[in-house]
Amino acid sequence: MMELLKVFLFFGVLSLSTVGVAKPKDESLRFAIYDWCPYVCDSQNSQKRRGVLWDAVNEVAKKLSPLSISFEVLPFNRSLLLAKRGKVSGVVGLYRSKEREKFLQFLPTGILIRSCFFVRADSRWTFQGLESLRTMRIGHIQSHTYPGLPEDWIKYGKAIETLPGEVDQDRLARLLLLKRIDVFRGNEIPTLHSFMHLRSKNGFRKVSCHSDGRQVQLGLSRNKKGAQSSFQLFATKWKSFVDSGGVEKICQKYQLPKESC
Repeated sequence: MMELLKVFLFFGVLSLSTVGVAKPKDESLRFAIYDWCPYVCDSQNSQKRRGVLWDAVNEVAKKLSPLSISFEVLPFNRSLLLAKRGKVSGVVGLYRSKEREKFLQFLPTGILIRSCFFVRADSRWTFQGLESLRTMRIGHIQSHTYPGLPEDWIKYGKAIETLPGEVDQDRLARLLLLKRIDVFRGNEIPTLHSFMHLRSKNGFRKVSCHSDGRQVQLGLSRNKKGAQSSFQLFATKWKSFVDSGGVEKICQKYQLPKESC
């Protein structure tokens, strides 16, 4: 009897130790986010955090049980770096490019990127080709390029105010209203939000908007190990949400232009 008890205890302990070393499946996705209103706003404050893509990702998250989603607030360039290294699951809100496609799987949102010239409301300027910029003081974000314009378009300006930031539409809008610059080119939706943030709904006007069909998208890291089944589930639910008009309804909630969303 004692020998049987010893055998029973031996196999019991063995089975428990086997369970102890088994690794549970990863049932969470960790997205990098950063302030880029109105896509993601107030990223540092989890209680006030909001935005079109923030709302959309959280709506999809409700349908992913037991898979959960968490967020990490990071500067944009660091978000890309960690996604490239597979340290985060993905990035919320970015443009698609050939370089980024090497380490990101992109998920369309249906939100078009439209770039427009912005001038003050009392300006009579219209875009009549690059030569029409000769008399204008141009505001420009160094890292940005815009569909429909050559990379060197700013050289046509009378003077150039170059900003080094990644996402600095607020400052460009402020410089325009203060008459430090005469015109700048900006992504329509974030720029409109910047003017609203500055309480200037009528102090500007849009000129010559253009879209090349690109969208603001979500990016899932191709280098995140052991997460492919989670990614597939999220991608399937996300596509269903977009196709059913879920993002479009959120765009209406934030009063975004119909031409872009």
